[in-house]
Formats: sequence, structure tokens, C-alpha cells
Amino acid sequence: MTHRNGLSMRWAALALLLAALAACGRGPEAPREGATFEPAIASAGGVTVRASVLPTSRLSETVARRYGIARSDATVLLLVSARRGSGAGETSVPARVVARVADLQGRSRALTLRELHVGDGADALLDYVGTVEVDAPETLVFDLEVVPQGAPAQRLQFTRDFFP
Repeated sequence: MTHRNGLSMRWAALALLLAALAACGRGPEAPREGATFEPAIASAGGVTVRASVLPTSRLSETVARRYGIARSDATVLLLVSARRGSGAGETSVPARVVARVADLQGRSRALTLRELHVGDGADALLDYVGTVEVDAPETLVFDLEVVPQGAPAQRLQFTRDFFP
């Protein structure tokens, strides 16, 4: 099943989770106007690469445990996937992912990403996850080079704002 904008069910579920969190309006934890956690998306050679960033405090306990990540307002999760196909027919494509993050003062650092297998058997999906510490309010610039197996390299550059 494909979401209206061509997103997989998993990405649609993540978007719904983020929208629900924003609707809660729980004081300083709610995203400020202009804050976005929408995925950055690039496609080439039949492979779609998606990269999402969100504070780990917004993950449910179950998801944080599954990802092996501590929930914190000062930690941000980078989630990268490479997929071939769409909707229920979407399959993971192994990839080499190189990620860097920089602040607005130009301080740049490499992010270490690890493979994360979600699901079992033939339906298992492969994601790449890593975390970065933030000192909100902060704007971070993410620069990713993703080389999916059997497809051209893709580069994603995007900026995200984080608020206390």
C-alpha cells in the first residue's frame, strides 16, 4: 500500500506519529512553527533514498528499545533507508552511507551509522541509524552520500532546526 505522496507505509506511519506529537502541544516539547521532521528524499536508478531526523525523545519507548537508542531531548536520530519499488512491494537495498553534520558556525563532524534490520525473513528491512548531540536551539546541516548497491550514488543535503 502506498501513501498519497508515494511514501511507504512505514514513512507514512512515522509522519503520522510526528503529526500526533506536534498536535499534543505539550509546551516546550512541541515543534515550533517552521520546524520540520519531513524526510529528505532522492531517487536515481530505481532506488529511493530517504533520510529523516528527529529528537530521540519523540520516539516511543518500544521504538527506542528496538533501535537501541536512549531517549533524550539532547540527542537526534538520523534514519536513512534505500528502497527499490513502492508500497508493500518495497525492498531494502544495501548501501554505503557516509554522513556528516555541521552547525551554523561551520563545525563539522562525521556521523557513525550502523545497520538496523527491522522485521524478519524476506520482509525484513534494512535501515542505517546514527545519533548526534544537539544543544537546542540549534540548526544542523546534514550532508549524506548514499551509494545503493547496483544504483548510482545519491547525495542529500538538508537543514533541520531543533528547539528546546
